[in-house]
Amino acid sequence: MANLKEKLKKVALNKAPTDDEITKAIVGEVGPYGKEGMQWVAATIRNRKQGLQGVYGGKNPNVIAGKYTPQQYKDAADSWKESEKNDFTGGAHHWFSDADLKQANVQNIIKKDGLIFIKRVGHNNFYRKKG
Repeated sequence: MANLKEKLKKVALNKAPTDDEITKAIVGEVGPYGKEGMQWVAATIRNRKQGLQGVYGGKNPNVIAGKYTPQQYKDAADSWKESEKNDFTGGAHHWFSDADLKQANVQNIIKKDGLIFIKRVGHNNFYRKKG
């Protein structure tokens, strides 16, 4: 029985996030910074092809408490849908906030993975993989 529980847990962890979960994650990542930031985060999430792995916006306390405006939610949902047909980023796979960039481990990731800076949008900095 324990084996079955472990298998079911793995399946649940690997399921694709819903559009609502992704929309809320986008709001949690860049909600206060406007539509352009949402478009960039949405396209980067889509480019990564990893669902919400490594994206913490859905766990943002303001998102959990529902402290975002209907317009923020709409902009995030629209950005996610638009990113199906338009990569606003030119291939970004990573973004780091200004605060993240002050951390040594983030600088190590940028060096180790050979990430190339694309653009700063709001308080986030977008990078693509080399090549």
